[in-house]
Amino acid sequence: MCRVAEQVTVISDFRQGDVAKSSRGLYCGADEAAVKYVYSSVLKELREQFMGMESVCGSLVKRREVVREGKSSPQSNTSEEDTVFLVDWDDTVMPTTFLGDEESRHGFLSLSSYARFTFLELDKLVVSVLKKALSQGRVVIVTNAGEGWVQISAARYMPMVSALIEEANIKVVSARSAYYETYPEAPLEWKVHAFYDELEEIQMLSRHVNLVVVGDSLSDQYAAHTVTSRLNEESDLSVTLKFVKLIDRPNLEQLKKQMSLVLLNLDRLVKYKSAFDICVST
Repeated sequence: MCRVAEQVTVISDFRQGDVAKSSRGLYCGADEAAVKYVYSSVLKELREQFMGMESVCGSLVKRREVVREGKSSPQSNTSEEDTVFLVDWDDTVMPTTFLGDEESRHGFLSLSSYARFTFLELDKLVVSVLKKALSQGRVVIVTNAGEGWVQISAARYMPMVSALIEEANIKVVSARSAYYETYPEAPLEWKVHAFYDELEEIQMLSRHVNLVVVGDSLSDQYAAHTVTSRLNEESDLSVTLKFVKLIDRPNLEQLKKQMSLVLLNLDRLVKYKSAFDICVST
């Protein structure tokens, strides 16, 4: 049985006991029924990994456990050169669930005055988070949405973030556009391969990567662990994974609070010497 919630770290305030290492690098938990409903295909993949069965992840993932028991992650020699941030977009940076309301789709001016004000605050917060991340390493936005969605939604709702993406030349990757034709029935595959592509580029430049992945879905977490395990086992690249799991389907206020917590603690998360998974609770 896939024990998704064997060890859970819920973080609402990253002060004392801020980071707890999982004994086997397992995944942060969520309500089991909700996870099975929303991520049934992901749970199937996880179950296969833990049973040592053949994965359907194509040539990237071979027969193995996600993290071999007894193998600890290498300590991080964090620096600008080897720190990489892979950041999800929908419901991680952009409150897409909130914007799913039909009224909100007509644009920023259709939002309530409170929502517009909160969006402005969120825009500033995300810019601060991205700038701090850029000061410590490479930042890549990886989304399962189609090509252009990040730029369009940022321009409409977060103009300061939109400007920063352009000015700082932040790379935006549509995993869907890159891998839909190869895996039309397996969206889980898209980010696994997109993450791998980004880290593969670094192998020529560095022997160690301090990898910080921020996302709201179990599929983000699965992709991060799958690729980290693969590279640590079968390449010369050593990867220390730090996964920050945000809440699913946040409202606008929750997303703003999450970004505040990430901004407040980003330096500590990057400098922490070992791998971890944490869940952020608002």
